[in-house]
Amino acid sequence: VLYAYYTYQAGEEEYRNRLVYYDLENGNEETVVVDGIPAHRIIHNGARVAFGPRNYLWVTTGDSGEEAKGEEFAQDGGNLAGKILRLEPDGTAPSDNPGLDDPRVYTYGHRNPQAISWLPDATPIAAEHGPSGGGDEVNVLEAGGNYGWSEVRSGPGEYGSYADHDEVTPPVVNTGDETWAPPGGVFYTGDEVPALRNRFVLGGLISQRLNVVSVYEGSAPDIGGTRYDAEWLHPDYEAVVHTLMNNELGRIRHVEQGPDGELYAVTSNRDGRSAEPEEDSFPKGNDDRLVRIVAG
Repeated sequence: VLYAYYTYQAGEEEYRNRLVYYDLENGNEETVVVDGIPAHRIIHNGARVAFGPRNYLWVTTGDSGEEAKGEEFAQDGGNLAGKILRLEPDGTAPSDNPGLDDPRVYTYGHRNPQAISWLPDATPIAAEHGPSGGGDEVNVLEAGGNYGWSEVRSGPGEYGSYADHDEVTPPVVNTGDETWAPPGGVFYTGDEVPALRNRFVLGGLISQRLNVVSVYEGSAPDIGGTRYDAEWLHPDYEAVVHTLMNNELGRIRHVEQGPDGELYAVTSNRDGRSAEPEEDSFPKGNDDRLVRIVAG
C-alpha cells in the first residue's frame, strides 16, 4: 500500500487534511485512515508521514495558520492540528500512547513540523518551522510533551521565552534570528556518505542548503560548526550544526535514505515560493530534481 496526506476543500473557505492509503494491488482503492484535520488552503499543514520503530505510523500536522484565525489549535490536546500523531497502520491509537484528549496525539504545541526521524535508540526527533524571521527548531519528542507553540517560541529576554515556561519541553535547536525553513529530513544511518552517518540531515527551503544536525546526550564534542548549548535549550542534549551545498540546489524539500544506504534529496524550486529571479538563480531549466548525495 501507499500512504498519502492531502488537503481538500470541505466547504466555503473551509479546508481539511486527510490521511489515506491506496491498495496498489487492488485497483488503487483509497482507504481513509484519519480525516478532518484542520487545514489551511496553502500553508501550515505539516504533512510528513513515516513509519518508525515497532511499525507505528507517525504523522506531523501543522497548526493550520491558527494565529491568523485567532485559534489555539496547537495547545488543544483534543484537536489534531499542531501535533505529532502516533498511529497503528489503520489509524487507531496504540495502547501505550500518552493518553491526551485525543489518544492519537503523541506530542502537541507544534507550529509546522515537516520532518521526523529516529535516533539510534529509537527516540523520535523532529524539525519544524518557526515564526517568520527565524526560530526554526529541532526537537527530541517525549511522549505527551508540550512544545510550546503558540505561547512559547524564543530565548531569554524575548516574547514567549522558553526560560519563563518550565511546563514546556525546550528544543535541542532554536535558530534564533536565522531562518532554515526545514522541510523533510532523515537521521542518516547508511554507509555510503560516512561524514553524515548518525546525523539528522535536513533540507532547507529558505536557507537553500543541507542543515546537518549532530545530536549528543550530554555535552557535544568540539567538532566545529554552530553549537547549540544555551542553558534554556533542552537540558539533556546538545547539538552542533554544519551546512552543506549552500545555494547549489535551491530549495531542498526533502532528504531521504534509500534501502541501499544511499542518500537522496529532492528540490522544490517550481513551487512559486523561490526568491525574486536573479542571474543564475532558481528555478533552473532542469528543475525540479531528485539528486543522489555522494561522499566527497
